[in-house]
Amino acid sequence: MAGQKATLALARLDDQFRAVSDVLDQIVDEEDRLLRLRIASQKGDDRLIFLLVPLLSVLVAMVLSYWGWKEIDRASRRFAAALSKADEANRSKDIFLATVSHELRNPLNSIMLSSSVVLSEQELGEKAREKVKAIERAARTQAQLIEDLLDVSRIESGRLRLDVQATDLAQVVKAGVEAIRVATQAKSIALQDIIDPSVSLIAGDQARLQQVVFNLLSKAVKFTPGGGKIEVRLERINSHVEIIVADNGQGIAPDSLLYVFDRFWQEAITVEGTPGVGLGLSIVKELVTLHGGAVMVHSEGIGKGSTFTVRLPLPVATAPLLEPRRHPTVAPVGSIACASRLDGLSILVVDDETDACHALTKVLASLGATVSAATSALAALAKLASIRPDAIVTDIGMPGEDGFFFARDVCKREQEGSVDGRVPLVALTAYGRVEDKVEIVADGFDSHVVKPVELAELSATIRSLVAARTM
Repeated sequence: MAGQKATLALARLDDQFRAVSDVLDQIVDEEDRLLRLRIASQKGDDRLIFLLVPLLSVLVAMVLSYWGWKEIDRASRRFAAALSKADEANRSKDIFLATVSHELRNPLNSIMLSSSVVLSEQELGEKAREKVKAIERAARTQAQLIEDLLDVSRIESGRLRLDVQATDLAQVVKAGVEAIRVATQAKSIALQDIIDPSVSLIAGDQARLQQVVFNLLSKAVKFTPGGGKIEVRLERINSHVEIIVADNGQGIAPDSLLYVFDRFWQEAITVEGTPGVGLGLSIVKELVTLHGGAVMVHSEGIGKGSTFTVRLPLPVATAPLLEPRRHPTVAPVGSIACASRLDGLSILVVDDETDACHALTKVLASLGATVSAATSALAALAKLASIRPDAIVTDIGMPGEDGFFFARDVCKREQEGSVDGRVPLVALTAYGRVEDKVEIVADGFDSHVVKPVELAELSATIRSLVAARTM
């Protein structure tokens, strides 16, 4: 019995073990199934992530690209608007400068022409003559200030162009010295020029280089007291030439030497009564730089004078330069004696300003011309029905029918045969911009003279045009 009980107990234990084993197997199987499901789910998630990440990356890239494009487009529009505003501001500035120069040049033109008429009077007393000369010098100074402002505007806008040709620097220096000699004599300043004969022709703009020399000499005269000394030297040094303007005048403080060529710079210690806005030396630097050269200044200090040195390169080519072209230039002193004679010529003058018209008529008549005058375009056209002038000199800025209308009408009459032959047309203008000159030529004018009128330039222009017509 005991053995049977033991056997039965063992059987029950075996059944229980098997039941537990089956439960464990079920648990393991269930875990395996759950693991397989988890692995399958993980693989699905991985595949989803593998698909979603590139898609999301592409979507983000597209959104960022669109946003960047919109930002670039907005920035481009802002830049274009700013550029347009800057261009408009530049145009407005040019128009403003042109208008201001026009309004300033017109009265200066009347002053200078009237001064020339008064100075031509033989019975004028010496004291009165000196006073009129002072008026004329003041008007010329104002005219130079206007030109300086316009030159700065051209330099800033990049519209300053050089007429490069074979240039004799010796002649340039001598012309500058002669132009300033009257001013030095008035202050009892000794002016000496030393020219190196070995200096050959260089490639440059003769008129602009003469402006450089004149500006430096004007500065020297301005800051050199009476009884002082100014020396101008032209020397060749190896592969370049130097123009040196030295004076024993006011001098420049050492801490100011770096700012001498800045625009609108003026020394704190100035000579009382000397006009200027601080543009001359800055223009000198720009012009010399355009010629490929450099300008330097040296001074030992206040009261010890100053020395300006302009260094210009010599041509690299060994072949001789062509002979320099000769153009009529503005006379340094606009006296009637310097102007070409106009004997035997009939000239029609048109200007709405009565004083300027009368003064120009007088000075042209003093040069030997027979002069008729009109104060409007319509009056001048009416005169052409009864006279046949050799040349016409007309103002541009007239109220109503301006000089352009007059020129077009004259050209139309010539084409129709109403006017016999071709009459040279010279424009008087207070506008000196390039676009103004282009418009003047396009409307039928043969040449132009910028106000205030220089008699030497005007008379030379008239004679050359009349001579060209008769050839």
